[in-house]
Amino acid sequence: MEEKIKSLENCGLFSEISIDELEKLSSFFTKKSFSDKAIIFREGTVGRELYIIESGVVAITKQVKEGTDTVIARFGTGDFFGELTMFEDFTRTATARAQGKTTVLVISHENLLTMLEKDSKMAAKLFISLLKIMSRRIRQTNLSLKEAIIWGFEAMGYSD
Repeated sequence: MEEKIKSLENCGLFSEISIDELEKLSSFFTKKSFSDKAIIFREGTVGRELYIIESGVVAITKQVKEGTDTVIARFGTGDFFGELTMFEDFTRTATARAQGKTTVLVISHENLLTMLEKDSKMAAKLFISLLKIMSRRIRQTNLSLKEAIIWGFEAMGYSD
């Protein structure tokens, strides 16, 4: 239990959550380990879990054409992923693969809702942190998209 609390404490998603709240929250998480190159989840599959990396690295890849995946993000210790399907009933938009031995904490959609219903104050803090982090990620995605568009225009011979 102590190890889970320390891992949650190291995750930016829980930066506003007190140690007492983390103790309550930790019981809703399970621990999973993955070997090098193991698939955590695959693009197009159904999943309603959020993952927090306790140790290791996870590559998030997107299939760009048949048989070709490209890395769109890498996450390490203290980062989280899988949040996009937590609140909506959609399939996974990318594949998550362990890079090296990786251990994660996992919370299901159902367990998260149970936890949030028990403590609305903690839920509010959690959602504010989630929105801040997702906002940063969207901003970075926009910058990457802009660079890709500029590169595409330059590759086609268009200039200013």
